[in-house]
Amino acid sequence: MKSNLLLLLYLIKIIISEICNYSITCNLNENNNYCATKKRTESNNVFEISVKQCHSMPCNIYDTLMDELDKNTSCQKPPENSTYNYPSYPGGVCNSNINCLSGICIEKNNKSSCQDSLIGEKCYNHNNCPLNTACINGSCQPYLREGEKCNDSYQCEFDYFCNRHNGNKTCTKLFSIKNGENIADYVDEEERFENLCVDGGYITEEKNGKITKTCEKLKNIDYDCNDNCRYHKEDGSIYESEDKCLCGYNRYRTKHCALGNGEENYIEYLNLKKQFMSNKNLTKFCHTLERDVDEICFELINTDTSVSFRNYVKNYNNKKILALQHHRLQGSDSCIKEVLFNYDSSPTFSLNQTCPKFSCNNKIENCLIGFNPLQENGKNITINMNPISCAENEYCSLPSKNEIINPSLIMERRELEGQCKIYQGQKGIKRYPGEACSINSDCISENSTCVNEICTGAGLNENCNETKQCIVGLYCNKDSKTCIKQKDEGEKCIEGWDCKNYLGCFKGRCVKLGTLKKGIRITPEMAPFPGDDKRNFLCFTTELNSPDGLKGNFCVSNDYDSSWLGNRTLEDGKYLKCNYGEKCQYTNGRNKFLKDCECGYNNLGQGYCPVPSGKNLEAWTERAKFIANSAKNGCHSLSRFDCYKKNDYKFYLEQRYHESKTIKAHLFYKSVDCAIKMFGEQTSLKLNFSFTLLLLAFLIFI
Repeated sequence: MKSNLLLLLYLIKIIISEICNYSITCNLNENNNYCATKKRTESNNVFEISVKQCHSMPCNIYDTLMDELDKNTSCQKPPENSTYNYPSYPGGVCNSNINCLSGICIEKNNKSSCQDSLIGEKCYNHNNCPLNTACINGSCQPYLREGEKCNDSYQCEFDYFCNRHNGNKTCTKLFSIKNGENIADYVDEEERFENLCVDGGYITEEKNGKITKTCEKLKNIDYDCNDNCRYHKEDGSIYESEDKCLCGYNRYRTKHCALGNGEENYIEYLNLKKQFMSNKNLTKFCHTLERDVDEICFELINTDTSVSFRNYVKNYNNKKILALQHHRLQGSDSCIKEVLFNYDSSPTFSLNQTCPKFSCNNKIENCLIGFNPLQENGKNITINMNPISCAENEYCSLPSKNEIINPSLIMERRELEGQCKIYQGQKGIKRYPGEACSINSDCISENSTCVNEICTGAGLNENCNETKQCIVGLYCNKDSKTCIKQKDEGEKCIEGWDCKNYLGCFKGRCVKLGTLKKGIRITPEMAPFPGDDKRNFLCFTTELNSPDGLKGNFCVSNDYDSSWLGNRTLEDGKYLKCNYGEKCQYTNGRNKFLKDCECGYNNLGQGYCPVPSGKNLEAWTERAKFIANSAKNGCHSLSRFDCYKKNDYKFYLEQRYHESKTIKAHLFYKSVDCAIKMFGEQTSLKLNFSFTLLLLAFLIFI
């Protein structure tokens, strides 16, 4: 107990310390199982912390902040095998005893709930009593009403407190003490003082040798600070506070003032809080001990799965974060709200979701804007797109971890905005020799350095232990331990990395990618590409006979499962309508598998099943040839499929074109024209480049 108290005091000291000894930045691409990575800098006791989102749970960095040493925070796994998100007080839902904070889980009338003491039964504290009751005179009783005598606030109705003013303890309405009055005259020290004042705020001052806590409405004079924060009081005078000047979660190690309770963001949150605590239809699901926390009570979140309520919780939490964490968010990276505080994270989408309707609009500023009204039936979702907003070397990036073009993200949020970004290849990965770099640590090999923004490596006939040490065009011979030239088609090989980039190793010989026919067996032991299983790229459709395309053994082409297809009608011989959330069934002649129905880029709100390769073999074989040809890319052997080439956007344009004809063909069926231009069509590069050259020549001439 003593150690926990010391830990808490130390945390408070860290939070209100005069010097901010840490910077916090977002690192969404960091490939590890840490949501916070802490590293010491060259400055004494100054740390850099990078954070990322792991799961739907926020990253708890407080232990990381407290420790004076480098200390990373691991991603926390979501609760397993539990229907409910939070533990329950007596009266709350459960599926086992472990869900109950007190008592045991008992099933009655096909419903399981936590049970300890019942109404009228003996209790030792409020924790024993069910919802809408409190421990009063040794037994669980209904809440006391306004004006009734009480011993503590937990005995009163949910939006009341036990008022001890004038020595007569009675239940009194929350948020009723006027500004200028001393709260200490009304309640004991353990009360939530801000819940008592009419404007939800108070100040601590010393008057005549006595500490007072007075209700007050404050507005910030300045949000930045070094030592004290200055606020305007309602009477125009100035209030200074040292404990409101706090370190922000930003890269600049700056301090900022907590928001005044008279500011707009705080007022919006306070109004929501007042409405919630006075709404008996909501608070009847809340245990009496939950009244003094800032969260929506556990039982409501566990039981109400409606879109409207989830949206209410999301809005409530967002307002709370903007109000209470204002000082932390000043100057912070864009991900801080989501990663550290779970901003905008409560699920709000309908269980009966329908696909969005796409349309083109050249007048919108963003390349894509989506809106989801979050209705119970999941309808009326819209996405507007502007294909001319992005330059030729840019793409429309959406807010997902890997920036994948996936407009279906709108299903899980109210708004979706796309931004134009330059094609830059993969980021956040180690570079092989010959690839672009900024500093030595960018390069994957210990012996590689960054020279002229390119990772160096071992040259022809120089010593090596692994292929990653050799420069482009070479591989490490396992016998001679030297870097030698990659093998040509038909030459003997041990593994695929020994062969030139457009080849793979099959039965000990280098063969062209995308050429092995249907039914040819390829096992991992054949080592086409050990360590990065790309066996499927040897096949004429780039498909193997397992659902994930990696662990199978035979080259295949896929088709709809005829027993599942039944009387369903194929449009244009290959496109099949489906509803969002439905599973489409396939077979490759060796096994059956499922794929999700996906929303097409059409204005009908219609979803389609992914088109199997068997319905469009020509396009799939063309894609296989494209992958083989694109591997002739002057890249390192080990990164031939995902080479980092700076500003090489022509490859990405060609890649998305071939994908629009194969793995994404269903998305473009009956799609709006701007979707084809934005996500599928190859731009007329030669024409555009020719125009650019002519313009450049004209400018030089004049």
